[in-house]
Amino acid sequence: MARPRKAEEDKRAYRTTVWANKEEHLLMQTRARATGLSLSTYLRNLGCSYPIKSRADQYLLSLLVSSRNELSKQGGLLKLYLSKTDRKENLGSKTPEDIDYILESMEQKQNHLISIAESIAEQVLRETKDQK
Repeated sequence: MARPRKAEEDKRAYRTTVWANKEEHLLMQTRARATGLSLSTYLRNLGCSYPIKSRADQYLLSLLVSSRNELSKQGGLLKLYLSKTDRKENLGSKTPEDIDYILESMEQKQNHLISIAESIAEQVLRETKDQK
C-alpha cells in the first residue's frame, strides 16, 4: 500500500543554503545527531522556532518516570504489609529482614532517581552554556 500524497501546502519545495565553516558545520551536525534529527530538519526547526528535544532528554526522562513508578509500587506494598502485620494471614514467613530488604531496595531506587535527575540537570546546563 502506497503512502498517501501530501497536500500541496505541506510539500517542501524550497531549499535554503546555509554557509558555514568546517567547525560550524561539524557543530551543527553533532547537535542534530544528538536530537536524532537530520541536519536539514534540525536547522528548519531552529529557524522556525519549533521545539527541539534531544533523544538523551527523552531517554533520561523515561528512566526517571519508570524508576519513580517502581519506587511508588514498592512503597505501596510496604505500606500494605505494615498495615496488616497484626493479622495472622499476612504474617506468614515475613521477617524483619524482609522489611530491611524492601527498605534497602527503596533506598537504591531513590539514589537511582537522584542520579538520573542530576544527569538531566547537567545536560540542561551544558545545553544552556552551548547556546550562549
